[in-house]
Amino acid sequence: MKVTPEWRVYILGATLCVALTICSRNFGDRGGPYFMASLTLAGIVYFLAIREFFATPRFPRRDVVIGLVLAAVWHIEFLRVPAGADDDIHRYVWDGRLQRLGYNPYIVVPSDPAVKALHTPETRNLNNPDLPSPYPAGAQLFFHAVTAIQESTFALKVAFVVCEFAIVFVLLDLLRGKQGAHLVLAFAWNPLLAIEVAGSGHIDIVGALLLLVSAAALELLRAYAPERPVRLLGVRVAGFSDGDTRQADADAAAQDGEGGAGTAPDQLQLPVGAQ
Repeated sequence: MKVTPEWRVYILGATLCVALTICSRNFGDRGGPYFMASLTLAGIVYFLAIREFFATPRFPRRDVVIGLVLAAVWHIEFLRVPAGADDDIHRYVWDGRLQRLGYNPYIVVPSDPAVKALHTPETRNLNNPDLPSPYPAGAQLFFHAVTAIQESTFALKVAFVVCEFAIVFVLLDLLRGKQGAHLVLAFAWNPLLAIEVAGSGHIDIVGALLLLVSAAALELLRAYAPERPVRLLGVRVAGFSDGDTRQADADAAAQDGEGGAGTAPDQLQLPVGAQ
């Protein structure tokens, strides 16, 4: 009996779920034989799944839903295990806690005896305790917002997983009505996302979400106003045709010829999907 692409994806998804579940049960022994063996199996299965996704032009919506449910299952398994003792997420909790208590995370050093009483069991042994926070202001706002709801590594891990699945929904919206909608599983099934986002809890996923939302916003501008300039944060964003580009070049050359300093920041024009 010939196995259809849909059933091959089901089998690969179930195998990936089992492999990553075993991987999560051995998360405390990263580098150990069981962790590495299950992660290797997950990587092989993932690449086979990628091959199926790109070899098949379309899958039923039901397959995408089942695939996302499987991804949610192994993410929950990783959420249940505590983050490693030297994972960066303990610093995230510390930074958020400091802000809520009215301290500046760019000034306060975790190892300073004067702030010893501010520590909790989750922050007492964070990595690089002799250095202040290296994380940018946007990340600090995220830490502050999450720890204001619940001050724990688990809360931050849940927030990161929410960001990851928000990426999934944005991708689904971008791919809606196109043949490759099932390719969202190529993102959701990546084993490293489960390990680094749901397992260790890394802030990078927030930046990835913001980047994708920005790309989706530009795609929306191109769809609804391809020739109309729109200002975003003082930057003029427009859809360009070839004639628009030549005219913009001529205007810039005229300004340079008049001794100007070039295009001012609020007049900068960025092409959105040049035709």
